[in-house]
Amino acid sequence: MLDAADFGLVAMVTAIVGIGELIGDLGLSNAAIQSKDLSTQQRSNLFWISASIGLVVAGAAIAGAPLIAAVYGEPLLVGITIALSSTFLLSGISAQHKASLARGLRFRALAIVETLPPIIGGVVAIMLASVYDNYWVLIAQQIAQVAIATVLAWCFARWMPRLPRRTSGMRPLITYGLHLLGAQTIAYASRNIDTIVTGVRFGAVATGQYSRAFELVINPLNQLNAPSTRVATPVLSKLQDDTARYNLFLLRGQKIMLVVVAPVLACAIAVADPLIVVALGERWSAVTPIFQFLCVAGAIRLAAYATYWIALSKGVTKLSLYVNLVSAPAFLICILIGSSWGVVGIAGGFTAATLVTWIVSLIWYGRAAEAPARDLFLGAARVFFATVPAAVLAWFASAAVDGTVLQMLSGVAVFLFVYVLTAILVPIVRKDYAEAVSTAKLFGRR
Repeated sequence: MLDAADFGLVAMVTAIVGIGELIGDLGLSNAAIQSKDLSTQQRSNLFWISASIGLVVAGAAIAGAPLIAAVYGEPLLVGITIALSSTFLLSGISAQHKASLARGLRFRALAIVETLPPIIGGVVAIMLASVYDNYWVLIAQQIAQVAIATVLAWCFARWMPRLPRRTSGMRPLITYGLHLLGAQTIAYASRNIDTIVTGVRFGAVATGQYSRAFELVINPLNQLNAPSTRVATPVLSKLQDDTARYNLFLLRGQKIMLVVVAPVLACAIAVADPLIVVALGERWSAVTPIFQFLCVAGAIRLAAYATYWIALSKGVTKLSLYVNLVSAPAFLICILIGSSWGVVGIAGGFTAATLVTWIVSLIWYGRAAEAPARDLFLGAARVFFATVPAAVLAWFASAAVDGTVLQMLSGVAVFLFVYVLTAILVPIVRKDYAEAVSTAKLFGRR
């Protein structure tokens, strides 16, 4: 319904100003979740800190709008930046309410808060796009999504913060949050350098193509990461003094994510050509190789969520900061080298850097945080390799027929048949699924 340039303009801005959401939270929502003892006054103080910083960040975004436009050489970015600045304040006033739901292990409420707003935002965007065919539709979508999430979080939490007061115990919470903020800021910058490089080197149309592939792969995974982290962090935090049970839940948490999503990504790679045409239209065929690279990166990123849960649940956010300081140059170097081969090369560089970062984090957390690094790696590798035969045969099946819809349906059918057969006949794969299902049922009762 919209042109690639419309998506590209918004992606240029969000790649830079999106870091404001991290700064606005200051890592304090995760500090509240991880804390063993959190008083009502401490929680209220954290709310007012997050809200105040959200307001400051919104003002900074408005003031910096001309500079962002100058970086890309695109005057239209001024208005886009100013409009999106409102989301920082909304995120700031809802962070502690989401944290309250996580601390109370209210997973169903969290699921609604995390998944319903993007759906409503998408409906709003489609309705507006039928009347207004420009980038303001995408801005309205993002603002609606954040606003609805804020309202839902307040309604479910049913908590009204007290006025701020000086109280003991705030310093450890803020220290935890600052270390996490540093790690998240570096990680965000390194993982968005691809969009910035694409915008600066290749313009709005290429950025729009890249952002659509990113939207189809990485952003849905981020939507899974947020609720899964809100489930995993409080559970693992309560088990941090019981190493055996902690490692068991950590490995099973990773397994749940992988056995559900990794096959979907592998199948998407196999039927990428018809899938892109069905999802985006014929004029978006250039997105296909970018999409395939990012599916690989998405699978690796999915496996890496477990190391992030370790940092949050064990309070080793300083270690997370060090890991990201090491991995950030890998993203910059790989993406800059990849850009020599155009937008597809940037996607390949992003994928390579994601793999390097995952391996570095496994080694570091394994040594410094006593994480089960070997088991995390082998568990992920088993799931990945189990999808390969099905993906290869699905690709051949898709290529052997004519017609976009028939290509996609035949590829998906072959993938499902071969993958289910693999899960039944290979004992270790069957065991992985059984453990994932039993653990998911346990959390589903919450």
